[in-house]
Amino acid sequence: MAITIPARPPGSLSQPPSGVDQYSKDDIDFSYAIGGMGWLSAANPERPVRRQTAPFRKQQLDVGGQAGEQSLENWWYRSQFSFHGGAGQLYNDPNTRTQQGGSEFVETRYLKSCGVDVWTPGKVTLLPALTPVASASVVEVVGYSTPTNKNMVMWATASTVYQRSADGVYSGSTAAPAGESVISLCTNGSYAFIATPVGIYTGALPDGNGSITWIKLWNTGSSNVLVAWVKQRLVACIGTAVYELVGTGPTLPTDKKLFTHPNDRWLWTSISEGGRAVYLAGYAGGRSSIFKLIPTDANGDLPQLSTGIVAAVMPEGEDVHAVYGYLSTYVAIGTSRGVRIGITDDAGDVTYGPLIVESTNPVLCFAGRDRFVYYGLSSGVDNKSGLGRIDLGNALEGLRFAYAWDVFHASATSTVTGCALIGNSNNLALGTSADGMFLNDGSGTKLPAGYLETSRARFSTLEPKLYKLVRVRGPVLEGSLGVSVSGTSGVASPLATLPLGSTPSGDLDIRNPSGPQEFISLRFVLNRHPTNLTLGAEFSSYQLKALPGTTRTRLIQLPLLCFDLEKDPNGQQWGGTGTALGRLLAIESIESVGDTILWQDFSNNTAEMVSIEQLEFIQSAPPQNASGWGGYLNVTLRTVK
Repeated sequence: MAITIPARPPGSLSQPPSGVDQYSKDDIDFSYAIGGMGWLSAANPERPVRRQTAPFRKQQLDVGGQAGEQSLENWWYRSQFSFHGGAGQLYNDPNTRTQQGGSEFVETRYLKSCGVDVWTPGKVTLLPALTPVASASVVEVVGYSTPTNKNMVMWATASTVYQRSADGVYSGSTAAPAGESVISLCTNGSYAFIATPVGIYTGALPDGNGSITWIKLWNTGSSNVLVAWVKQRLVACIGTAVYELVGTGPTLPTDKKLFTHPNDRWLWTSISEGGRAVYLAGYAGGRSSIFKLIPTDANGDLPQLSTGIVAAVMPEGEDVHAVYGYLSTYVAIGTSRGVRIGITDDAGDVTYGPLIVESTNPVLCFAGRDRFVYYGLSSGVDNKSGLGRIDLGNALEGLRFAYAWDVFHASATSTVTGCALIGNSNNLALGTSADGMFLNDGSGTKLPAGYLETSRARFSTLEPKLYKLVRVRGPVLEGSLGVSVSGTSGVASPLATLPLGSTPSGDLDIRNPSGPQEFISLRFVLNRHPTNLTLGAEFSSYQLKALPGTTRTRLIQLPLLCFDLEKDPNGQQWGGTGTALGRLLAIESIESVGDTILWQDFSNNTAEMVSIEQLEFIQSAPPQNASGWGGYLNVTLRTVK
């Protein structure tokens, strides 16, 4: 026989139940109301009411080939043991993947740094300091070694060309030709070449101390002149034209004009030698390209250079300001937006990758040593100007390589106009437009301080966490080490300063930021030794410990009566045939939606928003205060925070 389910089950509201339905007691003294439906309690010693904390910690199973942090109980851990993957990683989320299917997360990367050497695996140390050696505006910087292996750097201001060894033992200066201003500088190791709006000059480099005697080679007659020694010859961009300057002058050789750009507003910005070609870069009107000059069949002692051919076209609105061929394969490209790395093919064409370093100021210069390419960055980090470093031996993906902000000087904030390695040494030289010339003096003096800021640790979830402890590891400190913490607000809070002579060990309590955080990052500030300026702090690794900070929810288990006929505590009987089944189907309908509902406990006069976690209907003989069809309904509710 079919049973008719009443449209309004007895003991319910006049409207269908919803998440905000509230039941008002009338003549039946119900124990509870769930989603607007009244219920009598069936609690007894065998069927108790329970209220307990809902499970909130996900159990983790370590199935990797080696034990990891997910094997450990209680704490959530995040550790890092090296930083040679470079800067630029915002989050420390190991399970993040790129659209290409590779791993976006690199366990050796971090967010940013300044003044520290991260390139030795498992070691972060202070970098050598830069010493100011001149205050005038620098046009260009080149490094070279003399025949007696003196490591030198040469730089030009508008009025003077200077030479200097790192330690200052060897030096010299030569004024520009009378009434002329230097606008470009290069060297072949034996001779210096300068360009002015009037002419191109050369002079033999002294082997150590001494000045240069200028001899005019060619007339220029343009304020836009670049000179570079490439492929064993002097190449010059004069106006929009490109010349191979061999032979005698001073009139520019028309038979050695290799190329003239058809746009009369074109500005040549850089010349460099690559493995297969000479590369020229320039721009006009928001369009920029790299051209190649290919050596052709030999004619005399040197292969001739071809006319200019486009080797790469840049994105519209991104102007090339510097190109730097390196290791016969790579081309570093400095643009108005930052740095890209390209590779050359057998035809000399350049395929470049994404922006590795992004900058609001043009990148004007590069220098290379071993697997590293240094680049000039103007007001790049913390409004300081200096040099960054790209590790061509550490490809993160495609033509994206590890990089880090490297050396700076506190007073350098203007445009970086030139950089170089000083001869065959590892000492760097840096020229700026307004702050003068800076270089490593070779004494081993460290920077006064440097820092490294880790990626944000959020354990791959947006849920809040309670970050409690951090452990730092490293050798005996030869300079103090400061540790601070930044939470979701971005405000840094000092955590501790580990003193000179101590060994980092044990856990540091994280007291600020207090309360649950979506993520935190750590900043380590390495300081120099107070008296021995060649020593400084060092650290190797850190480990974070956190607990889930999610608000705990409760599970409430209620045994309820669900019979056709029931009596409340006052002996008032209610119900009728089909009541139990109708109410059972009604609450199952609420459960199937999964929405939040209101649970009212009339004994304690409380109300909470909950969801139905589980329903269990058990049919047995009716109790003394109930009769007809029905049984016991066990309802499990989960509170909603």
